[in-house]
Amino acid sequence: MFSDSAKMSKAIFWLQLRTFGLVVGWLEVIFFITSTIYWGTISLLERERHEKSETGHVIRNSFYLAFNISHLLTSSLLILGTIKERHLLLFPWLINRGLVLCGSVMLTNYYMKANDSLSILQCLVFILFNCFLISGIYSLLNDIKKSNELELQRLRLDTPDNIEDKSLSTKLDWNSYVYQYKFEPSLYDVNFPDNEDTDNLLKRS
Repeated sequence: MFSDSAKMSKAIFWLQLRTFGLVVGWLEVIFFITSTIYWGTISLLERERHEKSETGHVIRNSFYLAFNISHLLTSSLLILGTIKERHLLLFPWLINRGLVLCGSVMLTNYYMKANDSLSILQCLVFILFNCFLISGIYSLLNDIKKSNELELQRLRLDTPDNIEDKSLSTKLDWNSYVYQYKFEPSLYDVNFPDNEDTDNLLKRS
């Protein structure tokens, strides 16, 4: 599923970064699916009880539904980005979580003015927990990005001049190198001639 670099990635407690990303992603998907169903059901029940729902309830239900759906989408992208090793797919989760963190700070400030000690404590715990999650996923993003850059550099070094000297483990490996060099020359910053030499390389694979 993951490249060999996953074995060398940093760990959070006892979890590798990629495992940490998947655990966070799946737990959030399960939680927000459940929460979306809950608030959707609440909204439907209130509409059935009252022909015209109160404006405050409608705004509240709409907010929670949008909140849960947005987190569900970003958590799904987090899982996909971790599996496919696409660091850009992790950005929506970080942005979404950053907005939540900012909202938590503002809410903490409000409770401090109201002198509500219990709510302040709850907000501080929530902020610390979110900082922990953001730190872990940001480290995962950098790890995937660095892994992809190293892989790209390795591919660029494998030109036809030296690829023949390399002992590739399988014919499939050889064919993938030749194919990428012929049909994706941008990886190597050179123009690969489409002539019989190319066809000979492909035949040898």
